[in-house]
Amino acid sequence: LPEGEGEVQIEGEGEVLPEGEGEGESLDCTGPIWYVNDDNIEPGDGCSWTTALTSIQDAVNIAYSFGGGEVWVAAGTYRNTTNPIVTMKEGVRIYGGFNGTETERIQRDRISNLTKIDGENARKCIVGANNAVLDGFTVTRGTQNTGSGLYCSGVSPTIINCIFVAHPESAVFIKSGGSPI
Repeated sequence: LPEGEGEVQIEGEGEVLPEGEGEGESLDCTGPIWYVNDDNIEPGDGCSWTTALTSIQDAVNIAYSFGGGEVWVAAGTYRNTTNPIVTMKEGVRIYGGFNGTETERIQRDRISNLTKIDGENARKCIVGANNAVLDGFTVTRGTQNTGSGLYCSGVSPTIINCIFVAHPESAVFIKSGGSPI
């Protein structure tokens, strides 16, 4: 066959990293788990602990682009210049408390591997989404007039094993029918 004829596009093939990250590069995996470790010196594609991303939001965006999945976040303090630091997405489950070697979620120890989302008293920490999970984080020092730690307007994420601490305004804000579980 002439070049290009008879080729089949495989779903998920050729997906790209979030805007600004590795322009033109394709991901070599399609989840369902994406890895984040703020200690990773050279962030990769998020397909393993070795090639972990350093931004929770980048991993959430990639998981969402593949229709959902899990984001595993290694112990550390996660900050960002974006406001909010993390915008949850439907179908994406975000888990903290990993040491960066686990192969199964049950192996994590969220008490020993403290995973923080820190607003640095300068920005909102998290905006919720329907059919999304946040599990195993300490959310601290968020700021805005409402929902400095977690803001939910008309959405109901599942929040498990999380601590909200040191927020100068309201730590959690629920509006317009939202009801985090």
